[in-house]
Amino acid sequence: AYFPLSDWREGEHLDGQEYDSIYDLNYLIRNIEGGEGYDWYYASDADREAQLRAPISDWIYRYKDLRNWWSHEHRNRIGGIEQSPTNWMPQSKPFWLTEVGCPAVGFGANQPNLFSDGKSIESDIPYFSAGYNDNFIQRRYLEALIGYWGDVENNPISTVTNEAMIDTSATAVWAWDARPYPDFPARIDVWSDGPNWQTGHWINGRVGTVPIADVMQDLCEDSGLETVDLSGVNGLLSGFIIDRPMRARDALMPLLEAYDIHVTETAGELRFAARSTLPVTEISQARLVEQEGAPIDFTIDDNMVSLRDVRLSYIDAARDYQVATISARNELAETVRIAELQLPLVMDQTQAKAIADHWLETSEPARRSARLALPLQDVAELGTIVKLPDTEGYWQVEKLSLGTQADVTLSAIPTPVYRPYVGGAEPRQTMTPHWVSEAVALAFDLPGRAGLQLGVLQSPFRPSELSSAGQSVTVDQPLKLGALLTPLEFRTPALWDRLSEIDIYMPDGAWFSISEPRAFNDGNRFAIETSKGWEIIAAANVTLVGEGTYRLKTLLRGLSNSDDNMMDVIAAGARVVALDSGLVDLQLHDDFIGQTLEISVSSAGRSGVAAHVEYDAAHLRPLSLVHISAKAVGAETKLSWIPRNLDQSQSVDPGMRVDIEWPDGAILAAGTSAQIPVEMGSNIAVTLTPLDPIGGSGLPKTIWI
Repeated sequence: AYFPLSDWREGEHLDGQEYDSIYDLNYLIRNIEGGEGYDWYYASDADREAQLRAPISDWIYRYKDLRNWWSHEHRNRIGGIEQSPTNWMPQSKPFWLTEVGCPAVGFGANQPNLFSDGKSIESDIPYFSAGYNDNFIQRRYLEALIGYWGDVENNPISTVTNEAMIDTSATAVWAWDARPYPDFPARIDVWSDGPNWQTGHWINGRVGTVPIADVMQDLCEDSGLETVDLSGVNGLLSGFIIDRPMRARDALMPLLEAYDIHVTETAGELRFAARSTLPVTEISQARLVEQEGAPIDFTIDDNMVSLRDVRLSYIDAARDYQVATISARNELAETVRIAELQLPLVMDQTQAKAIADHWLETSEPARRSARLALPLQDVAELGTIVKLPDTEGYWQVEKLSLGTQADVTLSAIPTPVYRPYVGGAEPRQTMTPHWVSEAVALAFDLPGRAGLQLGVLQSPFRPSELSSAGQSVTVDQPLKLGALLTPLEFRTPALWDRLSEIDIYMPDGAWFSISEPRAFNDGNRFAIETSKGWEIIAAANVTLVGEGTYRLKTLLRGLSNSDDNMMDVIAAGARVVALDSGLVDLQLHDDFIGQTLEISVSSAGRSGVAAHVEYDAAHLRPLSLVHISAKAVGAETKLSWIPRNLDQSQSVDPGMRVDIEWPDGAILAAGTSAQIPVEMGSNIAVTLTPLDPIGGSGLPKTIWI
């Protein structure tokens, strides 16, 4: 339901004769059940330009008329003749506004369905919009629409269902994006649609801002000022600090200075208004009181009063709320005068620059002043903007002296009149935190990967350096460590396990299902700790079943030379490590095998908790023998077997031996067979253990002969 709630444009126009601003809530609310698409329509683009409005006399042509559509019978019209009623029963069910919204662009309420996207052929901006960012009109549009239908006086109750015409609980605003703000939209290297956020429908990063008028209202009420008019104050505020007790005047001053707000008092009421909302009064030559010399006395201050620089200090929302400074310079100034402006306001660099530029632009015209006299009946209020006869530009009333006539002092103001800043903070990537939490190093000796595998637990995470045995590595992502929540039973290694399903708890990652070929080629790999070491698995089917909890199915088991570490049952509670990121390999010389190593960690100069691990070089551990058989040779037995090479090896290490043991003896064999002095049928257990000169002993296998 992207209903237009305004028909606004620059300059003089019909709606501007009744309302001062497009941001006027009463104006927008009036057009919910009124205005374009309800009371009238434009028959052509030319009519829209000229504001020639054609009335709508029959409610069925009002596309915004929900009330009549809901409360009347529906009759098709064929050839202009009403037919019998359809099956629709008036008031039989409520409306669901499943999509409402307004782009954050100037005059967005004129045509709220449009969006700006350079990659789309449907990209456009609303009627008469200049395309600038305007978060305030988006907020006002939503406040008007949601507030209007949320009022029971506007939302009738059905006599059939006893439910409201519009079920406001089902109203959904487009769009709240699941991507984290401000990384979206700031990180355009990740999300290419980031630039569209600036004038798009997104409410991320916008709903937390507050109308300036609301802040000023609170300040006035807290100080006992109840009769104030803030209807002329527009714009949004990201943050405002009052750091000590102060007068309301002192608290309000930064807002007045930053947003070009003027204050007048009439009949005991304070009126706050942005200069851009003030009406312009034209003073004719005929109304000027004749004075000695010319009717208007113009003066201009010396060049030496010009400002060269305006320096603005503010709280930078994009830099962890640190104080920042920005400046604007008049390169033509012949002075060294500098204006210092310190604002306890949260804003971004774009907004701060706009305010500094405005101050500089205002200072130069303000050197020009004018004095004139008017009859008392024509006197203007302080702050009134006027146009003088035969004089270019705008002037503002700065001083009044009343006697038999009104002596008026005016100052020149920039042309055009400064538009209030209605955008919001420009999103930027989150900063690396200055505070460094303690890093905790973890080390793993995983099969299938050379050296030690190192990771770091730290929140918030920062890149960390890990060192041991005279070598260092850097890890730039946090370790993803979790736990097995359900037991995992033994299955045949290296074949698809379509029976098992396990739950793991791993809160610091995000996984999803992938194709079986991708799982086979290193996708969704996890290491699960067993009493023998680590079993490496892959999961093609991954489902999020709870907060930080994933269900893994369609598994590949015993990967990366880890089948010898498999158990009949791996109990719940076993550690689980994700292998997709957060682990780095520390290459170690073979001389360190069998030693306990300390792995130190430091992050941004802060030392963390070291890890200690015994290095067994699991990647070099020989694999267990397969296809072991026995054959009688006279009074002895010939044993045969097939050795296995490691995944990364082209062949079995020729230096590998097999330790063959039985109760009464042992031999060390090479190759793929050996004869032992044991007679077949003796019911004796013979154990065969592969031995590697570097990797040590593998998993023993037993055969009864």
